[in-house]
Amino acid sequence: MKHSKHLVIGMGAIGKRHFRLLEEAGEEVIGIDKNDKPDWDVDMAWICTPPKNHLEYAMEAIKRGKIVFIEKPITADLKEAEQIKNAMDIYNNHKVWIACNYRFHPAVKGFRENLGCVGKILYSRIHYSHYLPYQRENWQEYLKDTNILLDVGIHFVDLAQWLFGKVDCHEYIVALVLDRNLRIEDYYDLKLNHEDKYTFIHLDYLRRDKSWGIQVVGNKGSIELISNGKKLEHIELKRYYDGEGVDCFTPTWTLFGNDEMYINQLNYLLTNDWQSNVSEHIEALKICV
Repeated sequence: MKHSKHLVIGMGAIGKRHFRLLEEAGEEVIGIDKNDKPDWDVDMAWICTPPKNHLEYAMEAIKRGKIVFIEKPITADLKEAEQIKNAMDIYNNHKVWIACNYRFHPAVKGFRENLGCVGKILYSRIHYSHYLPYQRENWQEYLKDTNILLDVGIHFVDLAQWLFGKVDCHEYIVALVLDRNLRIEDYYDLKLNHEDKYTFIHLDYLRRDKSWGIQVVGNKGSIELISNGKKLEHIELKRYYDGEGVDCFTPTWTLFGNDEMYINQLNYLLTNDWQSNVSEHIEALKICV
């Protein structure tokens, strides 16, 4: 689908990023605000508005047979999400993708390729921590439409499903309000039950420096991805075997601006050789709402 025509709806921070990366990839792209009337004479629509507006644009784009990208979450309402999924069947349009850019992070790719070294997985831990006002300039307005689970949290629930398999059940271990200025629950711990293992996820909007990572412990070893920093992100991937305490495998990455995972996702979608992830995303949404 290289050199196609794209419509980006919603020119906030993430819409502007997709717009810029499409232009840099040599694509023809039009960007409009959520209050502007869309011109549907395009090949692909990128819906980057607040989640409360996703349903309207998604239904119209699917009906018109467009390839559709929807920023996460697909919506903040499960009934609306099912409407979008049903519309895909009604109009026989299954070229719909929900943002899951962490799957395309180069370190996550390396992590996934080396999971076999740990043997049978016993448990995994995923964490994400970053102070909300340092993430978004309009963070106070942003809080009206979402929370940490529906924002970054859904990325890591998606990763847990993608890396470790379907979630059979889940529970919130703790949800707290620790920074009264944020006015929301800003600290979450979750436990996800897979068929024969557990994933523990920690999320908070509190840490001033950005940190995220994944750790897996198996019966033959362990592997850990550690990321620190935002605009300049330093990542290590460590692998250990049989309790030897020897760091056998330590590639590192230093990434500037976080563009790489978005570029990888974009290139994947431009191949046209992909299947919708809507059903997977709805399963993650069920946990996050």
